Amino acid sequence: MVRDVSTYAAQRRQDIARRIRAARKQTGWTQEDVADYLGCSRAKANRVERGLAEFGVVELELLAQAMGLPLAQLLGFSAGRDTAVFH
Repeated sequence: MVRDVSTYAAQRRQDIARRIRAARKQTGWTQEDVADYLGCSRAKANRVERGLAEFGVVELELLAQAMGLPLAQLLGFSAGRDTAVFH
């Protein structure tokens, strides 16, 4: 059980931000490409990659699909687990 929810949330946000940035770079997308695809501003895409903002579940699902990744991988979940595994 998570005792300090705010700390956990901040760590998860940073972890997901790193995964989004790595996936974007691996696919050759720019932050502008992400923003255009999701219909948000480049500033929001930048804030998400810095862990200062979050995409919603649908945005994350669309982004993972467009980048050829399972959503679970983008979120940092291992197969068969219902909790994130931090690497």
